[in-house]
Amino acid sequence: MRTGAVVEFQDISERKEAVSRLRQSEDRYRRLFETAQDGILILDAEGGQIADANPFLTDLLGYSRKELMGKQLWELGFFRDIESNRAVFRTLKEKGYVRYDDLPLKTKQGISCDVEFVSNSYSVGDEKVIQCNIRDITTRKLAEKALQVSEESLRQSKKLEALGKLAGGIAHDFNNLLTVITGYADLAQSMIVAKGPLRDTLGEILKAGERASGLTKQLLAFGRQQFSRRRSSA
Repeated sequence: MRTGAVVEFQDISERKEAVSRLRQSEDRYRRLFETAQDGILILDAEGGQIADANPFLTDLLGYSRKELMGKQLWELGFFRDIESNRAVFRTLKEKGYVRYDDLPLKTKQGISCDVEFVSNSYSVGDEKVIQCNIRDITTRKLAEKALQVSEESLRQSKKLEALGKLAGGIAHDFNNLLTVITGYADLAQSMIVAKGPLRDTLGEILKAGERASGLTKQLLAFGRQQFSRRRSSA
């Protein structure tokens, strides 16, 4: 009686290569996820529970990863308006995409910060997940506000400079007129030898001219001051 055996060989090199490529892809994604300079949240698309959070987000919000896992956003008070947050999640489930260029958040310590919030849903195997990218724009907003203040200050400086030029021009013209008025008044008074009402009237004109001359000097000083400020700030 003869006996035998059948030995079957199967080439699994392609399968092993595919598994290796998948692991490499997962490793690359995990490294990107862990080192990203934006906050990343992965949510379960069905119930909205947090499935993962990267270190940047936990540092930004002051929560540990353990505190975040399995929770819904509105349970942790990230957003100031809980009802709006629930509405956003409903929109995400319906449309698959939500974006806010300026969204207020609160950290665990109650510190307010402003973020750019972009969220979209996609499938991973048989499961559907939601990825939320959260970028801290607090510093950028402060810089923008500082720039606005600087621009407003520059506008005010230019207005004052224009006002100074106008005041200086008026002062020069008015001073020329005063020179003529006081010159003629002084000449007329010198021609009147005897004391009397007319001489007294001319004296009052000269006194008024002196006071007006003091005002023109103030206007000229103001004009020079604004010009000096403008040059020193330029």
